[in-house]
Amino acid sequence: PGRGGSGGGGDGNEDHESRRPREVGGVLRTYNELQVVSQRNLQRWGLSSEAEYFERRAQHQAEKEAMDAYVRDPKTASEDKHHAISAYHMVNGRSFNNCDKCWLLKGCCICHLLSTSSTRPHRVVVYMHHTEYGRGNSTGNLIRESLGGEILVSGHRDHEAALRALCEREKGRIAVMWPGDDAMDARDIA
Repeated sequence: PGRGGSGGGGDGNEDHESRRPREVGGVLRTYNELQVVSQRNLQRWGLSSEAEYFERRAQHQAEKEAMDAYVRDPKTASEDKHHAISAYHMVNGRSFNNCDKCWLLKGCCICHLLSTSSTRPHRVVVYMHHTEYGRGNSTGNLIRESLGGEILVSGHRDHEAALRALCEREKGRIAVMWPGDDAMDARDIA
């Protein structure tokens, strides 16, 4: 059989049956919705059931809609909007199925492989855009987990205040690191 066949060698009825909508958690789910929550994906996400996925997705969607309504309100000040977006991303990240520490899918978590090194006497602080927070491909969290650093999120009131206080306190002793042709080697900073 081709890619679209049932591959089961039967008369094809089992494939037709699997494409029928069915009820999960009291809600009739479409074939496309059910495809998303395959056993393989549930395992990757660290979820035990389809119902758990749909419950978490509904909660995530409700929180996003509330944040969107707050941000769209013309009476809301721009700083308040940025804070609300940052706070939302810090709670929800990019996916509600990611590990809280390494930010990869729970079934692909690498936390057990990470070890912590001390950067004493230096302090490592990652200043991160809110859309980077919680992304599995963001390495800022790995700095936090492996070097004992901390993450400050752009737009979050408490984090902006902490960054300002850090810059005031450590004036003249701060190095901004980035990968670039004109960047200095970290070993050259003494």
